[in-house]
Amino acid sequence: MVDLSGERLARALAGDPAVIKVSHEEMVEDGLAESDSLADLAAGCRELASGGARAVVVSRAAEETLACLEGRFVLVESPDLTPVDTRGGGDSMTAGLAVGLAQGRSLEDAVKLGAAAGAINVTRHGLGSGSDGAVRELTGRVRLKPWEAS
Repeated sequence: MVDLSGERLARALAGDPAVIKVSHEEMVEDGLAESDSLADLAAGCRELASGGARAVVVSRAAEETLACLEGRFVLVESPDLTPVDTRGGGDSMTAGLAVGLAQGRSLEDAVKLGAAAGAINVTRHGLGSGSDGAVRELTGRVRLKPWEAS
């Protein structure tokens, strides 16, 4: 699993990672998507997945996360929470995603865990300070909504 951008991501892709997590801003900055529209991000996901990745997860700040899971696109809906400090939300998402995969969860369940960890992080002051119990509770409220890329 990789959560990188720029030249580091380009080098990591040579190792054919199974899961790629990237922010929408990084995709645009790196030229992997023409804009931050869902259609352009989906095209970038397809390109990233063409190397054999099982999943490409694109965090989109306050917007729904876009994920390409084994060729299927979903939008990740987290419950509405009041953000306090948005720093570290993407990193917490990556951590939750990695934990889910390490625990042998399905891609879908790992994405839900990652989304919950990221959402909990931004509701608190202090990076990664959300409790395990809060993340587990919120995971059950995260929904994956099928999305058709045009």
